[in-house]
Amino acid sequence: MAAAVHSEPLLPEPGTPADGILTKATQFVQATGATHASLRQLAAAFGTSHRMLQYHFGTREKLLGAVMLRLRKNDLAELSASATSRADFLGRAWELYLTPGHQFQSRLFFSLAGAAMEDLEAHSAFLGTVVTGWTPTLAALGRAEGLSDHDAQSEAWLLVAAFRGLLLDMFLTGDQAAARQAFEALLRMVAPSVAS
Repeated sequence: MAAAVHSEPLLPEPGTPADGILTKATQFVQATGATHASLRQLAAAFGTSHRMLQYHFGTREKLLGAVMLRLRKNDLAELSASATSRADFLGRAWELYLTPGHQFQSRLFFSLAGAAMEDLEAHSAFLGTVVTGWTPTLAALGRAEGLSDHDAQSEAWLLVAAFRGLLLDMFLTGDQAAARQAFEALLRMVAPSVAS
C-alpha cells in the first residue's frame, strides 16, 4: 500500500522557545554541515539540553526535518523573488545549490530522503515538503508561460524530480561537468514552452 503524501508541517511560531532553538540548530548545521550528530551532541553544540530538543521536536530526525524545512523555505523565497520563468528559477537554483555553502544542504536532503524511505513516520517533518516545496512556484510559472493547470502541475512535479536526480547523480559520481550538461539539456526542454 502506497504511503500518502504528508501535509506540510508547521514551523514553530516566531519568538517562541522552539523557534529560538530551531534558529540555533539551523545556524549550527549551516556553519558546520554536521548532520550526523546525536540529539545530545546537537543540544550541547548550541547551548541547550537534549530534553528541550525532545520536548519541542521529539526526535533528532524531526529536528533535522524542521531545519531542512526552514532552509528550503528561505531558499524558495530567494529564488521566487527574482525568477521570471521555470528555466530561470531552475538555473538560479542550480547555481545556488552548487555553492559550497549549499552543497551540505543537498546532502542533508538526500540523507533525510534515504532515511525517510526506511521510516516514514520518524521523518514526517521532512516528508511534508518533499514534493510540495517547489511545485506550486514552478506550476505558477508554467501557467504564466501558457500551460494548462494540469500540464503546469505535472511538469512542475517532473522538473523537481529531474533537478533532484541530476544533483544526486552529481554527488554520487562527482562528475559536475556531465551533470551540468544534462541540466542544460533539461533547461532546453523547458525553454520551448516559454516561447510558445
